[in-house]
Amino acid sequence: MLFRSRQPLTLIERARLLMWPRRSFARSGLYLAKRLYRLKASPHKIAVGCAAGVFASITPLIGVQMVMAAAITIILRGSLAAAMFGTLISNPLSWPLIWWSTYAMGRAMIGSPGPAEAAVLGHSSVPVWPILYPMLIGSIPIGLASAAVSYGLVARGVELMRERGARGPLEERLRDLVGPAWRLW
Repeated sequence: MLFRSRQPLTLIERARLLMWPRRSFARSGLYLAKRLYRLKASPHKIAVGCAAGVFASITPLIGVQMVMAAAITIILRGSLAAAMFGTLISNPLSWPLIWWSTYAMGRAMIGSPGPAEAAVLGHSSVPVWPILYPMLIGSIPIGLASAAVSYGLVARGVELMRERGARGPLEERLRDLVGPAWRLW
């Protein structure tokens, strides 16, 4: 192969690369931004797909997030590729924050169970349900809010990068888009 490594990666190196990129998160973010910018769809379709992916990633249903994102994107007529990029929000580094926030929101929405409800939940045939139910309930408002924010950011970002397309490298356009926060990267 032309670009194959001479020494194959060990299992530990592969696991590390799944959790932490080789160069930096900023470089990986620039790569994903460039991929979104180059999609052959309108900014609205790209933003809808990305928002659907973000909404699906907030749910605690890890095995079906991409399928859920694809279904939502097809219903809303967005970009499937952008939906798959949107599901990258959910990763092993972000799971603790997502799960804690959805569980806390769900507990606040359904309230703390009384003794009768706790007895029913405790004798459930599925021992995960007392934890999963509040997470599912809490993931709806957090997912909708996250999807709305991501829709706005992605739609505006793609519009800006396309209208300033020939002015310079991608980093310059992202600096214009993000502003002073660029220095934090």
